[in-house]
Amino acid sequence: MSGKTWLAEFYPEIAREAAKRGIVAAGEHCLQKWLGFTPKALKKHQLHFDRFSILDHEDKEVIHAGPYHCAYCQLSEDISVGCEECPLANVASYCFAQSSPYQEFIDTYDPSRLIAALREALVWAQTREEEANSSPGA
Repeated sequence: MSGKTWLAEFYPEIAREAAKRGIVAAGEHCLQKWLGFTPKALKKHQLHFDRFSILDHEDKEVIHAGPYHCAYCQLSEDISVGCEECPLANVASYCFAQSSPYQEFIDTYDPSRLIAALREALVWAQTREEEANSSPGA
């Protein structure tokens, strides 16, 4: 197992491509990626996390846990204004807010609260998409 096997399992396409497929695809991509940040997944692929990145056994970066690898962030062409439309921000808080699930992960390396919030955000996104598709003129 390695960084390549982790990417194949948890990040099989870049965030921008998932975002192009819509808000639900972006949510599925985000959830899949963050499930790869669990201790069990990291151990399986012989990787570790250090501050903002997953690293291999030689401390080479596999992926950075920032906005360019986040499909929700990539929904907006301008990442700096994308938070208003972000499903995660709508169900939890902006990622860079002090008490956000993302910040808790950065502080503790425990992604469980973030994964729970991403599951909730995915439901929010699915509901939003269903409402848009069922509205007149859709």
